[in-house]
Amino acid sequence: MSGIRLRRIRLDGIGPSGARFDPLTIDLTSGGAASPVALLFLENGGGKSVLLRLVFSVVLPGRRNVVGGARLADYVLSRDVGHIICEWEIDDGTQVPSLFVTGKVLEWRGGHRSANADNLKESWYSFSPYAGVIDFDTLATRKDGRRLSRAGFLTTLAEAQRATPALNLVVEHSPGAWREHLLKNTPLDPVLFRYQRAMNVDESDADELFSRVTTGEAFVRFLLRAAADPDELREFGALLDAYARQAASRDALELERVFAETALDALGPVADAEAARRAAADLLAEADRRADLFARSLLAEVARTEGEASVLNANAAAAKERAETAGSESNRFESFTRELRRQAALFDLADAEALAAEAEAAVRTAEVELAGWEAVPTIANARRANVTRRELTAAVEQAASDEAPYRAARDRAAIALLAAVEREKAALEERACIALREADELDARAESARRATIDAEAQAAASIAEAKQLGERITAADEERSHLVTGGILGTAESAEAARDRHLQAATFAGERLAAIAERRAAIVGSQRSLNERDRDLADRLVEADTELRAAEDHLQRFKSEASAVLGADRVVALVGDGVELWPAVDRVTQILNTDIAAAETRVRDLAVAGKDDEVALESLGTEGRLPPSADVQAALEALRGARVPATAGWSWLSQLNQDARDRALSSNPLLAGGVIVTNPAALDRARSVLTDAGLDVRSIVAVGPAADLEAGSPAVATLVVPPNPALYDESLADAESRRLAARVDASSREREELTSAADADRRLRDRIADIVRRWSADAVATCEDRVRQLRTEVQEMRGERSALAADLRRLEGEFSDLETEASTQRTAEQTARTAASEADRLTEREADADRARERIPALDLHASTRREDAMRESRAETKARGDASVKRNEAAELRRHRADLDRVLEDVPITRTPAEPDGISRPVDDLRARFDAAAGALARVAVGDDLHSALHAAEADEAAATAKVMALSAAVRDAAERLASTGAAATPASLDEARRSAAVTFDRCRSEDKAASNMVALAQKEVETTSRRDERTGRAHAELPDEWKPTDATTARRLSEDVGELARAARSRQLAAEGEQRQAINAAQTSRTRAQVLKAHAARLGRRDAPPEDLVGVAPWSGSEDTAATQADSLGEAHSEAATALDDATRRLERAVEYTRRVANESRFA
Repeated sequence: MSGIRLRRIRLDGIGPSGARFDPLTIDLTSGGAASPVALLFLENGGGKSVLLRLVFSVVLPGRRNVVGGARLADYVLSRDVGHIICEWEIDDGTQVPSLFVTGKVLEWRGGHRSANADNLKESWYSFSPYAGVIDFDTLATRKDGRRLSRAGFLTTLAEAQRATPALNLVVEHSPGAWREHLLKNTPLDPVLFRYQRAMNVDESDADELFSRVTTGEAFVRFLLRAAADPDELREFGALLDAYARQAASRDALELERVFAETALDALGPVADAEAARRAAADLLAEADRRADLFARSLLAEVARTEGEASVLNANAAAAKERAETAGSESNRFESFTRELRRQAALFDLADAEALAAEAEAAVRTAEVELAGWEAVPTIANARRANVTRRELTAAVEQAASDEAPYRAARDRAAIALLAAVEREKAALEERACIALREADELDARAESARRATIDAEAQAAASIAEAKQLGERITAADEERSHLVTGGILGTAESAEAARDRHLQAATFAGERLAAIAERRAAIVGSQRSLNERDRDLADRLVEADTELRAAEDHLQRFKSEASAVLGADRVVALVGDGVELWPAVDRVTQILNTDIAAAETRVRDLAVAGKDDEVALESLGTEGRLPPSADVQAALEALRGARVPATAGWSWLSQLNQDARDRALSSNPLLAGGVIVTNPAALDRARSVLTDAGLDVRSIVAVGPAADLEAGSPAVATLVVPPNPALYDESLADAESRRLAARVDASSREREELTSAADADRRLRDRIADIVRRWSADAVATCEDRVRQLRTEVQEMRGERSALAADLRRLEGEFSDLETEASTQRTAEQTARTAASEADRLTEREADADRARERIPALDLHASTRREDAMRESRAETKARGDASVKRNEAAELRRHRADLDRVLEDVPITRTPAEPDGISRPVDDLRARFDAAAGALARVAVGDDLHSALHAAEADEAAATAKVMALSAAVRDAAERLASTGAAATPASLDEARRSAAVTFDRCRSEDKAASNMVALAQKEVETTSRRDERTGRAHAELPDEWKPTDATTARRLSEDVGELARAARSRQLAAEGEQRQAINAAQTSRTRAQVLKAHAARLGRRDAPPEDLVGVAPWSGSEDTAATQADSLGEAHSEAATALDDATRRLERAVEYTRRVANESRFA
């Protein structure tokens, strides 16, 4: 400390209410340097103790180190920021000492004073002052008259350090870290300041501090407190205390050790049973782990298959969507195809109707042309008759008056004849019309027959098509039979029913065999269970017997080992000799050991008492340089020092005198030399009072007096009988006395150790013998040996029986494995047979369908043949009807020709109009003609110019007949005849006949073309009707075609129909393919779901119904079949059951072993 001095102290914002330092700077320098001595004078209550506490809190941190036990929290008020700043001068041997600043800043958390001292935040700091940057004088605690907060003050320091690293600023916020910094990085030593604190704790001085160090032990304690870490001393004391407690409990621990050894021997079977139980628990845990792993593998496969099923369902949905899309496209294209066909049929119908109209017009034209050529002679006759009549009329008019009477008669007859002819003509016309109507009816009948013919032909074609489809089904059935024959499912000449029955019989046989195998497997499992139960029973008995045997053998072996160890011990051999029996030597050895142990314990106690006194004297020689005073003197000194009376031992006072003075003192006042010297004579009365009041229990005379009485050399109060040991007061003799005492202490210690070791060995040997005597006897040993022999025989017999049981179990396991293999084969055979039976059953249905097709085909052929015959019959009926219609038309023509012939009857009748009611209206024409001829004859006989009149009448008749014929013609025929009559072809009969034949040929050709055109129209109408049927799906008669597919003619419609038909067929193919994919995906998804359900059921059997996804991470999905999974699940379940049973058995054995151990312990002397 000589190189470090405190220069200045600054206090700011700190101190109790009555002694505030706000601020205060204390300068301890003299002449610009730190003063070696500084004295502060303050009256009581001026703040001396507060100043010491504050300064010490900087260099000796920690609340327990506060001087006087006050609280620094009482020195910091609300909104205060307390500062304690110390400037130190360090003399490091240079001409200019260096400066060092330490400080402490305190502030309440939140700025408000609290009853909880933990809310007072403290920080320590140190730095090396740097001129122009920061030093003791420029260290600012306030800014603009306001206190800097603790954080702001530390921030200012940190900024200065960043600007000037030479400051070497260090800031700590905990006492321990600050103390460590002071020790390692600064010349300040908190330990030395701890001494200062000890001296100033009650404001005393160093003399007062050292006045308490009156003994060597007190000095050692003072030195230890000054030099040693209190924490280390506490730890060392705790260690010594632990050693002391262990040493004090040695006997109890020895008994506990013996009991523990006995307990360990008794707990051997329990440990074995516990090991067996743990092994069984491990097996059960392994079975659980394997079952859990397998179950998680199954659940991983379930998750995979369910995911696969979901994907397949999605694929099926997508395929269904594609099929529906393709079906929609196919339906749309088919509807377009039908519409295009309908459009083509409409175009064909329009073309056919146009051709039919043209043909019909051509027929009408040809018919009119032919009729015109045929009517040309009639027109020519009418023209000639008209010319002739006009010529004769002119001639007859001259002679008309002469012939009046006869002419009148003739006219009346003519009128009657004319009326009769008109009636006859009307009747003939009516018959002709009837014939024509019948001809029309026959034509309609012929048309109906033609349509019936078309329907019959269509039905015949449909029957042929159906027969063709049935033939294809028959061919498919034959091909499937061939395929099944090739696959071995069906025999060459075997029927499908027989094959189905045969395969079903094989499947039934396989199922019966599987049932028999299952029954045998159940029997084997039952036998295995029985054998396992017997084996477990034997195993339990064997474990019990083996445990008991091992316990008995161990028990007997322990006895022999312990007996051999005891009898072979060197101590026992030395006492009773070698080769003796245990039981005769026990009492003798025990008696000798008890005697030797008692003697050793007595000697150890004596040596310990003597050694303790020597150790105390030796310690005093080492610390004070002389022997210690008596205990009574030390008690008196402690009482006086406790009362703060300055005193010391007389021997200590003598040690400070020279030899002559010591001799005079011993001779003059030996009692005071061995007593207590009060160093302050004024305190002698107070010392007498203190000792009187202390009530000390002293066993010798303790003289108390001042030093002057000892040094006075007055006559002796008593004569010294025994000279005192000079080492009591002569420090020069301390080394020799120390060596003598140390040698005696070492010898005593070695002897005590040897005696203690020998006594401990004899005590352990005695305890071992006593333990053997307590636990064993000759009868018990003999009984144990007999029991060992009996248990060995039982164990050998049970092991032989277990070996036979194991052989039977292996045989049953082999048979079980063979049955499992056969069961797998039979399951495969059953599945194959059932599949074949299903194929044969399907073939049966198809062959039955083919047989029905074969039966149906002749009926269809007959129906087609019948309908063809019906078509031919209807065709013949059409031909006949058309022939009859022609006959009727010919008849009508004949009647009209007969009507025309009636006009010739009137050729010579001069009357051309019929009166309202002529005479003879009801008479026949012939009669009337005869009357007319008679009247005409009379007129001719009397008339003048009969020839002329006759010629006139003939001309008129001819004209009338010709006119009637002309009027009978239709207007078109008349126009054509008049036109043709004007041509040159009618000039001669030959040319007229040629023209007529040519017109007839043209007419026949036009009629044929008209018939063909009619047939085409009928066919086109049929096609239109067929293609115009309503679509069952849409309910519309036809579809709306896109603009690019709207045809302009029949050829384009057919071409587009074929193109769209190809698109429809392609869409239908895609639909069928998508539907196939959908069925496959559905079947595969169903298979996956079935597999997932089966595997989930197996996992549930193993206790795993579900698992979160994170439990399945890294788990390989199960790749085997469901049957294999079932087999493995059964195997794991059985293994788990066996492991659980084994654990239960092991637990029961452990409980029995514990009970056995408890029984043995209760029977022992250590219970």
